[in-house]
Amino acid sequence: MMLGRHPLHQAADRLKRAFRQLDFELIDNGEGLEIESFDLTYATWAEPGELFDWQSSPLKLRHGYSVLRTRILPVRLKSVASLAQATGSRFLAFGRVYKDDEQQPMHFQIEGLVLNESQTLEEFQALWQKLACQLFGADADAQVVPLNEQSHHISIIDKQENKTYSLGYAGPASAQALKACGAEDGYGWVFVINVDQYALQYFSLEEISQFYANDLALLSQFTNEEASDGDSPAHKAIDALRAMGYQETCGAVLYEDEAYRKMNMIQEAWDRNNQGYPLVKPLGALTAPRTVLTPALEETLGFNYKQGATDVKVFEVGHIYLPQDTEILPKEHFAVSMGAYGPDMTIESFKKEVEAFLGAMGIGRLKYIPTGMATAYKWNECLIVMSAGQYLHCNFGRIHELAAENYGIGCPAYMANFELTALANARTNK
Repeated sequence: MMLGRHPLHQAADRLKRAFRQLDFELIDNGEGLEIESFDLTYATWAEPGELFDWQSSPLKLRHGYSVLRTRILPVRLKSVASLAQATGSRFLAFGRVYKDDEQQPMHFQIEGLVLNESQTLEEFQALWQKLACQLFGADADAQVVPLNEQSHHISIIDKQENKTYSLGYAGPASAQALKACGAEDGYGWVFVINVDQYALQYFSLEEISQFYANDLALLSQFTNEEASDGDSPAHKAIDALRAMGYQETCGAVLYEDEAYRKMNMIQEAWDRNNQGYPLVKPLGALTAPRTVLTPALEETLGFNYKQGATDVKVFEVGHIYLPQDTEILPKEHFAVSMGAYGPDMTIESFKKEVEAFLGAMGIGRLKYIPTGMATAYKWNECLIVMSAGQYLHCNFGRIHELAAENYGIGCPAYMANFELTALANARTNK
């Protein structure tokens, strides 16, 4: 049995599955680079300024030469020219985007492109009517209402629940977007869906911040036994941990300056990776994208301990951003973190949890080496993991007492951190 899928990802999976039933090709399933060169983004359609001005003011890093992305499609359109010939003319991209908003600097977004079809508004509306039926049954209705001459608002009415969903916005593809995908003489529509807003309506919550608080009392209400929508190593890791009884979380991507000190990873005594690529202009207390997942994990453990949860298992699979000395872009890839506490959890039982996860990822021949070098862990309860003589870029152990105190975790708690690329390579080399 697999539960534990985060509601934001449940909502995204539901939308992606419905679009694929309409022959959309998924060209980014949340794995594309989230930090890009400042000159790579542009408007792919006539975005209404009152709704999308934030996309033209990205959060800057590396002296302004790189930015946290505000759009997903632009860097993907170059791949569409060859795909359009082989797989059709409907494309979909999913992932996080970022805005200059201290309270909610990120959200999940779906962007789509329909090429050389549905040239009239009536034809385009027919496409959305099919999507409405995929999502909410044959009685559902889609409405595509003009905002101005070049942009439209898309909503879906679920008649069974008597509920209206404000799904997103759309308009004709820009000349620059058509040129990027080799369709200068063609025609296209671009659409944008804010997945967070859709999930807020779908799960009948009041505030988007509830999704990111990672309150297990709330998240556990939204059970879902479907496998995650994807076949990458990241999705394999997600479903492996869900099958082990771990709840998926969505931690902060931007950290405060003191995040690493709080978890006892003192920068001067640790590794320059912690310094990352700072924002040119801090976003309130937020200063840089994360270089490791574990501070957000400890925040989640501490929050739920203070809420009275006595037995907790949580995980996150997400991007981290490691610095490269001479590069304007970081080394960006997926990491996995898992954490737990409870009356029966010890270093030995957590070691078995780590071993079970690695086994589910197809990795065996494990060897554990104690280390006192990882200062985020209790010095005599920390191990690194080897497989067939190779370091897996994995460490785990009991959270350091100082970090536990800083995060408000009032009992022994354990965490593990993995780099997904190393796990995938270990499986390949097995």
